[in-house]
Amino acid sequence: MRFGVYPGGPAGGEGAELTVGPPDDPERIQTVLADLSVPLVRCYTGFWDPPGRDWDTPADPLRYATDGRGLDLVLQYQSASGDVAGFVEFVRERVRALGPYAATIQVCEEPNLDRPLLDGSSPRVREALTQALPVARVEADALGLDVQVGFNVVPAAPDDGFFTDLARLGGAEFAAAVDYVALDCFPDVFFPIPGERIADAVGGLIDGLRRRSLPAAGLDPGIELRIGEHGWPTGPERDERTQADRIETVVRTAAKHGITGYTLFSLRDSDSTVADLYHQFGIMRSDYTPKIAYGRFKELVAEIST
Repeated sequence: MRFGVYPGGPAGGEGAELTVGPPDDPERIQTVLADLSVPLVRCYTGFWDPPGRDWDTPADPLRYATDGRGLDLVLQYQSASGDVAGFVEFVRERVRALGPYAATIQVCEEPNLDRPLLDGSSPRVREALTQALPVARVEADALGLDVQVGFNVVPAAPDDGFFTDLARLGGAEFAAAVDYVALDCFPDVFFPIPGERIADAVGGLIDGLRRRSLPAAGLDPGIELRIGEHGWPTGPERDERTQADRIETVVRTAAKHGITGYTLFSLRDSDSTVADLYHQFGIMRSDYTPKIAYGRFKELVAEIST
C-alpha cells in the first residue's frame, strides 16, 4: 500500500465549523513526515459559494510536496446555490495549479454524506462530481501528469441511490475517468464496535463496495480501492493503546483485502486539551509529542509500504 497522512490541525466537528487549536508547525511537520516515510500528504482545498469561507488546510501544502512526497489533493464542492459550472472551472484551475505536485486528485469530499462541511450537504453534488471528475482527468492528461483521479465515499445503505445516480448522470465518460475510489471509514468511533469484530466489519465494507456499489455506479469492480480517511481518537474514555490497536487492525485488514492506499486522519490533535473526540484524532498531541500509535503507525508503514 501507499501510505498518506493528513498533517493539519483543523478537522470537522459536530456543527458547521472546523475544530481549532494551536497553529500548525510546518518545520515540525516536515521532520515528522520524513521520519514516518509516508509518500502522500493529504490536503483540502475547496470551492466556496458564497465565497469568503476559506478553510483550505494545511496552509501552503506545496511546502510538504518535497523529498519524493506527493499531495493527496482533495477538491471540495461547497456550494449553497448548486453552482456546478463554477465548481468545474475551479477543478480545472486547481489541477493546473496543484496537479504537478499531486500523486492523487480526489474530486469532492464524502459526496454521499449529508452533513455540514461535507460535500453531500451541497445541492447538485452528484452532478458536480460526475461533471468535474472527467474534467480533472482531461486537464491532468493535457499536462502530462502522472496522477490518479478519483472520488471518495462513506459506508452507505445500498439503496440510497447515490451509486446508480453516478451511472445515470456520468455514464461511460465518468466511468472511464475514474482511476480509484476511496472509502472513508471510522469503525468504533461514532458507533461502538467490539475490537474483535472490527476486521470483519471493515472487510465487509470493502467487499460490499466492490460487489454492489461499484457495479451500480457503472465502475469496474476491479478498480483500485483506497482507504481515504481512517483514524480513531483518544480521550478520557479512549486510551492510546487502543488507538494504536484500532489503526493496526484496519491497516492490516485493508492490506488483506487488496486495498492499495491508506491515509491516516490525522497526524496531530486539533487541541489535546479538549476532551471532545473530534479534537483528538492525532497520533501526536497538538504539541507534536507522540502517542503510542505514532510508533505503531511508523512500523506499519515500514512493513507494508510499496
